[in-house]
Amino acid sequence: MLFPLRIGNDMKLEFIIPTYKRINNLCTLLYSLKSQTSNDWTAQVISDNTPEEIIRPVINHFSEDSRINFNVLSKRYNDWGHTPRNVGLNHSKEELLVMTGEDNYYVPTFVKEILKEYKKSSSDIILCDMIHDMSGEYVLVPALPYHSHINMGNCVYCKESIKNQRLEVFRHDADWHFFNTAINKGLKYTIIRKVLYVHN
Repeated sequence: MLFPLRIGNDMKLEFIIPTYKRINNLCTLLYSLKSQTSNDWTAQVISDNTPEEIIRPVINHFSEDSRINFNVLSKRYNDWGHTPRNVGLNHSKEELLVMTGEDNYYVPTFVKEILKEYKKSSSDIILCDMIHDMSGEYVLVPALPYHSHINMGNCVYCKESIKNQRLEVFRHDADWHFFNTAINKGLKYTIIRKVLYVHN
């Protein structure tokens, strides 16, 4: 098991965000990041070959924020965002990673709470509770190591611990499988028992 050094002040959390045509959702997510109480974050937005006329206005709108970077893939994969997430993993630069979705958003203290917990723990993965949209009804879903309680957006991974791991793109439940594979390798997780994330 790996135990990364956690003494630096320049530690950041990197959001890996696949997107296609749900531009309003993407903007809501990006504004939730810009509203964080901690500035220690970056974001990779990986477009699954979104048409230029749709993605270009968003790129232009957020171009003034150097923390947000866009990558437009040359072909459409249409695999629940898993290939774009793997591309993001391959190009990630920060110590902590969260592979989220364009239809999600985060409470303003998410980054602060994650970094605080990570620095004091020896865990490879940090989880938080979430609110989940279940067919129009928002339900509290506590973070637990079970299929229905794990979502890509409520799991934050130490990059070093998962450096050789990638999503299985043909699995709809690749987020659960990714987490379960990490746990079966012996990686440790910690749960922040607070709602810090909303999954739509």
